[in-house]
Amino acid sequence: MEWNERIAYDVARGRGKEEVCEKHGLTRSDLEVIFRDSTFRMAVARHSKTLSENGVTFKLLAQMKAESYLSQLDDMIKDDETPAMVKLEAIKAVVKWAGLDNKTEGGHQTLIQNKIEIGWSK
Repeated sequence: MEWNERIAYDVARGRGKEEVCEKHGLTRSDLEVIFRDSTFRMAVARHSKTLSENGVTFKLLAQMKAESYLSQLDDMIKDDETPAMVKLEAIKAVVKWAGLDNKTEGGHQTLIQNKIEIGWSK
């Protein structure tokens, strides 16, 4: 079962199971399956630690929203109905946000290059 960071965050904040289910459109059994996921439990622990150290911060909430938007952006890029130019701009934006575009350091532009080699054998 898929889950998102917002569910883990709500659990870390101490929201009750009923509230979490209602807010995220889950059944009680869906939530139990999610709770058994070790990656989910690690996410809850990470959010709990952050909350105990820093409280609820705007940056943390923005990071979770950004992750949600990336998922929506991915769906949009995969949609055949999305115009090619929109897909291209979306992909460029993600590359930039990930820091994989050209960087400027100290007034000089640094080009990040990735090389893929494919060996064909008979």
